Amino acid sequence: VQVSYVAAITGLTSLFSAGLQGTLSDHFSKVSLLKISSVGQGISQLVLGLYAFDVLSSWPLFVAMRVLAAALKMGMIVSQAFVVDHLRKTDPNASDSTTTALISSLMSWSNMGFLVGPVLGGFMAHTLSYPFVFSVFVFGANVVVLSMIDDSARGGRNKSAAARGCITIHGTDPERGVGAGSPFPSP
Repeated sequence: VQVSYVAAITGLTSLFSAGLQGTLSDHFSKVSLLKISSVGQGISQLVLGLYAFDVLSSWPLFVAMRVLAAALKMGMIVSQAFVVDHLRKTDPNASDSTTTALISSLMSWSNMGFLVGPVLGGFMAHTLSYPFVFSVFVFGANVVVLSMIDDSARGGRNKSAAARGCITIHGTDPERGVGAGSPFPSP
């Protein structure tokens, strides 16, 4: 029963933090937000790893780490916005089909992680003494890759949504007549 409560709290936290993540990505650097997300996930994984080694046993701390992980799980939302911003920066005349193909590719690779991850984790749990080390390695690789990305494509309060090609949740874009709330660029 407690596991279902944690799952529900995690889901609700993700749901409510999604809108905040989109708004933050319009105002701050997407790469910086991805770094914050990675560090939050790393802290959560570290503490949950300590549970696996029976170092910690506090139920409220466990729930807090799951909530932290859910609240900072902005990787996909911000990654999609970063991919679109990068495409618009490198090829301002890119077609909608190119944008769709890039987002589809990103989602395909993400879904591949859901398929391969449990198999790889199960294999490592039976063959390695410390599968947690692999999680730390992936976290480190993620931070290194994010450090190598050009951070010049950033949002900003002085840069209008229309100038960035994005729609904010604050209202409609009068130039384009597109409704608010979409994390994707207007057509």
